[in-house]
Amino acid sequence: MKYLITIALGLAICCAYSYGEEDDPCDAPDAVTNVEFAEMLAKALSIQLPVGTEGLSDEEYYEVLSNMLASVSSSYFSQVNPGDNVDAQDLIDIIYLICTKSDGLNFDEKLRLICSLSGIEVPEIAPDDCISQELAAQLVSALKSIAIAEAYILPDRPRVNPFGAPGFTPENPASQS
Repeated sequence: MKYLITIALGLAICCAYSYGEEDDPCDAPDAVTNVEFAEMLAKALSIQLPVGTEGLSDEEYYEVLSNMLASVSSSYFSQVNPGDNVDAQDLIDIIYLICTKSDGLNFDEKLRLICSLSGIEVPEIAPDDCISQELAAQLVSALKSIAIAEAYILPDRPRVNPFGAPGFTPENPASQS
């Protein structure tokens, strides 16, 4: 009987200690990291990394990538660890900023807008949730929808190089510097 009381007491202490703690949603094996999100954005925005970046260390590669993205979105990537997981709030804020060049909506409004541009159903996520790689890719597709819409709706509008290099046009990418 003494043995059962000891076990019960141990379980009670263990349960009381862990009460209220949630599993870290970022422990998911498919949660997108900052470097993966940065690469998705660079691809969606047709940002070409400079020649020679394939020979850089992981840290140097991420620094180049984050600097290039800072000119079209925010300095978010230069302020975070590349291996850390992205939470929904940061991911949605960055995509929304790139899509609209503005702010002012709350998390849910931004999420609904991005989902409508991406053509996906609005997922049940909270701002501090981590995002799976699949969902991140679907949300990033909003950027492609914006680019396609601009190409068809405003075909005569001059394309702007996000890095300010003169002579850039989508038809003449070799002129990028």
